[in-house]
Amino acid sequence: MLNLETPSENDEAKQSSTFKIPANLIPPKARAMSNGKVSPKSSPPREKASPPVAEKSPKTSSPREKASPSKEKSTSLKDKTNQPKASPPKEKVAKKPKEVKSPKENDVETKEEDDALPIIKTVVNGARCPVVTVEQMREVEQICVSETGPNEEMMVENAGHGTSVMALKAIGGHRRIQPGNHNAAPVVVVFAGNTKAGSYGLAAARHLANRACQVYVMLAFRKDGTLSDQVEMQKKCAQFAGAQIVETIEELPQQQTTPVDLIIDGLMGSESSVQLLRGDYATRELLWESMDWANANKAPVLSLDFPSGINATSGLPFHVMHYIQPKWTLCFGAPKQGCTSRQITGELFLADIGIPSVSWRRIGISRCKIPWGAEFVVALEYEG
Repeated sequence: MLNLETPSENDEAKQSSTFKIPANLIPPKARAMSNGKVSPKSSPPREKASPPVAEKSPKTSSPREKASPSKEKSTSLKDKTNQPKASPPKEKVAKKPKEVKSPKENDVETKEEDDALPIIKTVVNGARCPVVTVEQMREVEQICVSETGPNEEMMVENAGHGTSVMALKAIGGHRRIQPGNHNAAPVVVVFAGNTKAGSYGLAAARHLANRACQVYVMLAFRKDGTLSDQVEMQKKCAQFAGAQIVETIEELPQQQTTPVDLIIDGLMGSESSVQLLRGDYATRELLWESMDWANANKAPVLSLDFPSGINATSGLPFHVMHYIQPKWTLCFGAPKQGCTSRQITGELFLADIGIPSVSWRRIGISRCKIPWGAEFVVALEYEG
């Protein structure tokens, strides 16, 4: 049957929604929008064909834009390089380790030092003997006392023994010193200061007194002063051995009545100077009186360590009028730098006080060895 009913509102809406406009009647632009290919907000086709640079998309960026990060990086590096470089830490903050010099460099330095020192050789075989400064001698003795030995008492005893050996030869040896000799005993005068050389002289006085020598010891030090431990001990030992201790020049034997065979100078040595006694007038006067008496006497003078009154570094007198003029100088351990000529030291000798070779090496004395041989006292000579 035919449906004669009128269409409802729903049917009309349904028909309106399903109604389509023929495609040939739709403009191309509207047709593209209806297909979803172009959004209503998209740019016109003419703008799409614009260069990729205008579009800030990473996919269509140019090679130059790709290279821009590296350019920025290089620019930043360049800025860093243009910045002032941080200065390295100074040596005061972080000190470099001490460079170890090669043996050749040490030999060159040692050779230069040797060229500045006097050349002293042994009389027996011409072997060169090392020469040391006062500071080096003080250092090697300190090494002995604190580490290697011998201690101070042993070195003083060795020095006293070497001095007595030298003194006995100087006064005639077996010809003067022998049992049953009816001749007068040799007379020896020892000048001792409150110094290391003074302790050497007092130790020698004991040895000589034990061998029947008539020994006088003049202590050139003020009466109210305090003697060092070594000088005090050696003084007591010399007294027990029979040495006569005097305090003034007037108590010494006179030339007209009691001729002196030998004078031993242990006043100052290389360790002290007159400048150190500026405030000690009494001691300085005793030193000068002792020097003048020794120089005026006909007996030969044996200086211990170094002639008193002369600078052990330069070889020049501290005072133009007061200094010892010895016939012999007996050095201990090694000759000092001030041993420059016979006019200063007289004939030069060297005594062993027991310093081991390892102690000498500690202060750099290795090229020249101490030429002892079989002797405790060796004769030296200046080259030229």
